Parts: sequence; C-alpha cells; structure tokens
Amino acid sequence: KVLLPYAIILIGYGLAWGDFPWASALLMGNFGFADPVNHDMMPYLYWFVEIYAQLILIMFGLILIPPVRRFALDRPFAFSLSLIAAGVAMRFGWAQNWDFGNRQIFTVPWNFFLFALGWAASTARGLNQRLAIFALACVLLPLGAYYGGNWIGGWIKFMLQFPVMALLLFVPTVAMSKRL
Repeated sequence: KVLLPYAIILIGYGLAWGDFPWASALLMGNFGFADPVNHDMMPYLYWFVEIYAQLILIMFGLILIPPVRRFALDRPFAFSLSLIAAGVAMRFGWAQNWDFGNRQIFTVPWNFFLFALGWAASTARGLNQRLAIFALACVLLPLGAYYGGNWIGGWIKFMLQFPVMALLLFVPTVAMSKRL
C-alpha cells in the first residue's frame, strides 16, 4: 500500500528528469551514495518511505530468528524496551558520530529509536507501562532534537511526537465519522 504510490512518484521523477533514480528504486537513496542533484535518487522529502521499507525488513529479519521471535511473543513489552535500547545505542552512539555529510538524519540508525517508541506504545499494557514509555519519550525526544543539530525544524519534528505518543498511549480509540 505504501510502495505503490511511491513507485508512481518514482516513475514520474524518472520521466521528468529523463534519468531513472535507481537508488530510490532500490529503496537505498538514504544510504548516502546517491544525490538528488544528479537524479540518481528522488529528493530527500521521500526518505521516510525508504526507511519505512528498511525497518520492515529489519524487523522481519529479527522475527525470523526463533529466540527473538519467542522473546517478542512471550514478553512483548520487554522486547519493545530492548528495541528502544538498541535504537538509543544506534542514535546516540553510532549515528551521532557517523559523518555522513548531514545525511545521517535520513537513516535507520538515526531514527530507529522513534520506531521503537511507537512499537513500545503498541505493546504497553496498563497505566504503569504507558507512563514508563511516555517518560522515556519525554527524555529521548528532546535529546533527539538537541543532538540532531539543535535547529528549529528538528525541535518541531521531535516535539510534535509528544501529542502523538500521548494519543497512542492514553487514548484507546478515536471515533471516526461513518462517512469515511
């Protein structure tokens, strides 16, 4: 459902440019070896589609490992906390010190902790677990903004995650119009 519209956009860029953005077609434009200026990848505003596909592949690969799959099924909240720990290690250890020409902000190591917070929100049961995840978000999101270049766009991006986390954690359902 996500990759079909992406493919249509990809074809549109290829036709408009007269050159096919092969790195984006392979969902690897955010790896740093391509550049939208050279038309070998789409503009950076599509980075999230590539990272989404990469995250699905990573999680699929993890779940294929039987002990990991058992851990995720038997102790989903603990599994989500381990994902957050891995994401924090990647973001504030590896990615923070990875000179990637300011493109590291478009990579899995830079953003995995955000994905892990969302996963944890989906596995949190009971008020204590929900509060624990929200408390982690209250620490990690400002750190992500501050250590992400400390620019206004980063602060907006990360601070907008507070209401999202609050909705995910504390609002069990959202009423929708039956017209939709």
